[in-house]
Amino acid sequence: MPDLPGGTVALFSCSKGQTSHESKTHNRGFLFHHVIEGLGGKAANKKTGEVTWLGLANYVEEELPDAVSKEKGPKVIQTPEVRGEARKLVLARVTKVSDGSNEKPPNEKIARDPKPGEERSVEIAKGVEMVFCWIPAGEATLGSPAKEKDRHDDEKEHEYKTKGFWMGKYLVTQEQWQAVMKANPSDFSAESGYKERVKGLNTTRFPVEKVSWDDCVKFLEKLDDGVAVKALGMKGKLSLPHEDEWEYAYRGGKGNKQAFYWGDKLNGAEANCDGNHPYGTEDKGPYLKRTTNVGDYAKAAPHPWGLCDMSGNVYQWCENLYNGEQKYRVLHGGSWLNAGSACRGVYRHRREPVYRNWFVGVRLSFRLDS
Repeated sequence: MPDLPGGTVALFSCSKGQTSHESKTHNRGFLFHHVIEGLGGKAANKKTGEVTWLGLANYVEEELPDAVSKEKGPKVIQTPEVRGEARKLVLARVTKVSDGSNEKPPNEKIARDPKPGEERSVEIAKGVEMVFCWIPAGEATLGSPAKEKDRHDDEKEHEYKTKGFWMGKYLVTQEQWQAVMKANPSDFSAESGYKERVKGLNTTRFPVEKVSWDDCVKFLEKLDDGVAVKALGMKGKLSLPHEDEWEYAYRGGKGNKQAFYWGDKLNGAEANCDGNHPYGTEDKGPYLKRTTNVGDYAKAAPHPWGLCDMSGNVYQWCENLYNGEQKYRVLHGGSWLNAGSACRGVYRHRREPVYRNWFVGVRLSFRLDS
């Protein structure tokens, strides 16, 4: 099929070459049954009660194939196909009546005054947690000064102010992505075509990579903001960081007069990058030619607010468009594959939201309600 025109969406019951099956258990088609279930509340956002187009599509994509296999046998494959872009289109709203007797309000005492870098954990899937660090309120000049080595024209200085927010201490790991998405797209894993590069290594705490911006939006759709609200003690929403939030957090309160939060030199010893192309020094350093465990460089280059791998390992998707261009989203941080200059806190990379590669990953933030 050709691409659908803007604003048009479609959900097909199966993919090309497959058969769409009827369910004897429910006496209707598997697609129709799961659409009705999703609209009835199973695909609803637990915080807002809204069933969005993307939420419904994700629910059907995840649940339908398993239901077909269980009823028709493991050899029967039916994979729904989603087409079109309208991720925020609200299809239904589900009202959940509660007297609040089983719900505990956020702890107002801890909500008012977290310490800079204070850590709290959120369970994003059964038995799997994500650690967040408190990024304190403040003002800062972002962008790079004119004298910064290898500066680009799009790194313009500008002022930023925040009331504070939470940011993931680590990049999203393969274990976390697998627990939520039931799949691991990473090239540096035991099941990938590049398994020789990680032979004998446990990659569960390697950052997930080869994820697109669109993939990250789907990941967020599956997370429960209500769980995060209770765990972090503040009202807000899990999201991708805006690049200004990301850079403010990167700076760690040290301003923009140095290229990295630890100083002005990088040769692969302070962060996972290509040490053959150092920045601020002539001394070459390590080049692993792969990702590594999140947090491995925490002691070599400690961050003032406890964040890890803000430079190197994998690029990190940000929420916003690049300079307002509808085609591109912004990435920050550089990667294992990059020279030191691309790992500077201000360096802006841009790609289309469908882009995937083995040096692209993600980190989450928790943005407070205004």
